[in-house]
Amino acid sequence: MEKKVVLVTGSSRGIGRGIIIEFAKNGYDVVINYNHSFNDAYSLKELVEKDYNVKSLVVQCDISNENEVIDMVKDIINEFGHIDVLVNNAAIEECTEFRDKDKNSFERIIGTNLIGSFLVSREVSKYMLEKKKG
Repeated sequence: MEKKVVLVTGSSRGIGRGIIIEFAKNGYDVVINYNHSFNDAYSLKELVEKDYNVKSLVVQCDISNENEVIDMVKDIINEFGHIDVLVNNAAIEECTEFRDKDKNSFERIIGTNLIGSFLVSREVSKYMLEKKKG
């Protein structure tokens, strides 16, 4: 029987890391997405493969970049053949007071937290709809 595959964006640290571990505990193959935290992503890969005997794929992708998202999803499909679950976890916040935020800061936040979730959902849904599951 084919294992289910989960993609969790922003999963190298924090809440995303915890989500990956829970899915791995439940026998899912996991896709660990990161943007900057290379070492954290690969230490999580090592942990889930050793402790939970699942297959994992680490993918660096800035989810606010449409081309990177398209490539990430293609890489996952090439590796596993399907994606069963998507968790849009990636988010950023710049710790400045609202009155001190500039337009570029706000655009980075919107790019990741809103547009990034849209882009990943759009690309993953293409494969889910084709398979009629997910």
